[in-house]
Amino acid sequence: MKYPEEVEIRARACLLFVRCEAADPPMPWRAVNNLFALAENREIRGIGALSDNWLCESMSDRRPAESFELDGYALFERLLSEKAIAVLRGMALSRRLEREIYATGTDLFEVLPEETLEAVAQPPVLDLMEDIVGPAVQLDSVSVIGVATGCEAGISWHRDPFGSVPRGSEFQKPLCFNLLIYLQDLDSVSGPLRIIPGSHRERFLMTERDRALAHKRERLLFAKSGDAVLLHNNVVHSRSPNLSAHDRLHVSVLYTLNLMRQHLTQSPMLERIIARIAEIGDRRMMRLFGRDESFWARNNCGFMSDEVETWLAWREADRATRGS
Repeated sequence: MKYPEEVEIRARACLLFVRCEAADPPMPWRAVNNLFALAENREIRGIGALSDNWLCESMSDRRPAESFELDGYALFERLLSEKAIAVLRGMALSRRLEREIYATGTDLFEVLPEETLEAVAQPPVLDLMEDIVGPAVQLDSVSVIGVATGCEAGISWHRDPFGSVPRGSEFQKPLCFNLLIYLQDLDSVSGPLRIIPGSHRERFLMTERDRALAHKRERLLFAKSGDAVLLHNNVVHSRSPNLSAHDRLHVSVLYTLNLMRQHLTQSPMLERIIARIAEIGDRRMMRLFGRDESFWARNNCGFMSDEVETWLAWREADRATRGS
């Protein structure tokens, strides 16, 4: 008898990813199960998707990777569950600072392992990054950032870590991606994300004065709670002032190439998660956490074949390890 597709996926998840009750404390594997089941089903949620909630031009006629290469960012709708949003918000607000920008993150995997894993290991995001730089993505850091109500911080145009001023108009693969996941709706009062599309492909410079001002080329993104924006580290962007009566919160997940030093804070719970992923045998997830058994072979492959074709072969080999 053939099971319906969703039953088959659940059955595989139950067989491969059991909750480890013997651990102390018990291992929270529900998030791992959901992520691997989603990867198995190859369901793509919201890559480059747009709705009336986004104030920007339609990119429905472009591939997500093409949009990212042209504009320097990609949009994802409803990336986080309502539960994860509520839990992450509660944790951040319990550590808030009055009238300041504040960040928390060094212990996220220890105190909120399920919600943190859900934020950093979404298959649609990993898929898009691999479309752009190949199967060479690792997690560098994750934090929750708040702009407190009453904070005077305003516009501050910048590029992200490991960035540089582009020398020409050719697309340069990012050394770093920044995934911003919003934990509340953005509006004109709480303040939208500001992006200057295409600034990752030009020698775009600003004076110190201009860095604090709105720009004629800026695009304003009004994300909804749970929506996310993936940024090229060279695309120029800025926050907006928070004029609301509530703190503005977002998760920032930095990903780098696996040939770079990883800054991820280690913890006992994170080591348990990595050990369990090693048992499962998922090569992409192991690489995400800095364990890549194919690192040297792929980074010393001779580089005489078409890059995209080589990436496809490597990604297919990685997929074959899932559930093996």
